[in-house]
Amino acid sequence: MKNLFYILAFAALLSAADAAAAENVSVTCKQRWPWNGKVDIDYTLPPSSETSPVYSVKFYGKDENGQFPLVSLEGEGACGIVLSSGSKRVTWDSSVDRPGTNAGDFKIGAAVEDITSKARYLYYSIEHKTMTPSLTPPDVSIQDVKTKMIWFRRIEPATFVMGSQESETGHFDNKNNEAQHSVTLTKAFYLSIFEVTQGQFVRLTGENPSMIGRVSAEALGNADNSIPVNGVSYAALRGADFGASWPNETDYRVDQDSYLGKIRKHARNGFVFDIPTEAQWECACRAGTETTFNDGSDWLNDTNTVQNSDLDRLGWYRSNANGALHSVGQKLPNNYFLFDMHGNVWEWCLDNYAVDNTSYTLDPAGPANGNGNRMVRGGAYDEWAVRCRSARRMSASAKSANNNKGFRLMLTN
Repeated sequence: MKNLFYILAFAALLSAADAAAAENVSVTCKQRWPWNGKVDIDYTLPPSSETSPVYSVKFYGKDENGQFPLVSLEGEGACGIVLSSGSKRVTWDSSVDRPGTNAGDFKIGAAVEDITSKARYLYYSIEHKTMTPSLTPPDVSIQDVKTKMIWFRRIEPATFVMGSQESETGHFDNKNNEAQHSVTLTKAFYLSIFEVTQGQFVRLTGENPSMIGRVSAEALGNADNSIPVNGVSYAALRGADFGASWPNETDYRVDQDSYLGKIRKHARNGFVFDIPTEAQWECACRAGTETTFNDGSDWLNDTNTVQNSDLDRLGWYRSNANGALHSVGQKLPNNYFLFDMHGNVWEWCLDNYAVDNTSYTLDPAGPANGNGNRMVRGGAYDEWAVRCRSARRMSASAKSANNNKGFRLMLTN
């Protein structure tokens, strides 16, 4: 589905004639009073046939000398992409882009396009703070993809089988945690194709809590900064106040001084960056499979739980990692082009810990309380193969910050 709309409005106030020219889209531009150079642009994106639409939104200015870009934007649409329909606001600071200009000297324009069908991937430029759609995945041999931008893969709404079959190696030891049950996710979401790397983390937050392979901001250009960030606790990632309140319906609030709070500020408030729920994580990891590993391989009734040749191709774990973390994207991806879902670092999920999760079946957010423990998934470089399976569920104290724990970013509206 593709719809293209153009909007032109006076900065002071949109006239009725201008509004009529933008079919199915309304926009109002109003200067701040007293005038401080800022213009609030309120606009409404039309309903979409998609349950999780993606819109491209581009804003520009126009005066007697022609068109010029609006760079100093904040709010939904500032990064160029919006993930839902309805009423939005973006604020432009003309005192930065056009110092000394009066409000009546320019018009503001916007082009809005429904690009859901084009947005299988989204990539975020950390340097330019912009989001761009792509139908094709990146060339993972290019270091910048792992350190200077963040690529996200769209995961469509799905019903899938969570957990493992009784004959799967490792099921018996963890059987109360891995009972198979059907789970339905009703909305699409985006997940980063890599575990967040130290290069990405430092550029987003200016900090690096890593305990292994730590790269400083000064050394970003001279060291391998595509190793996953580690030493990150759930509490530091989301915060101990708002960030600890999950689940609260769909409340994705985090503390402003948390790592995610800083990452969201970097994105100019256009997106909600977070970590996935446990169900979102397993759906993305499996990528349509119901087998032990996400390449479709099964590991059944084996008494040797420490090493597996199929896992050797997919992830870094105790039998092949040589006691070290490894740069992301070196092993085979799954069908969704997601890397390192098995091994390297445990990945934090939103949910509180529940031994039995079979009652959480529709857009599950997990139990209300987990006694201070949160879910981690995927295994790590220092774990045996049995702990790196698609179904393996583990919990950790929200305050624990170990060298084998990191995270993967989830993008929602």
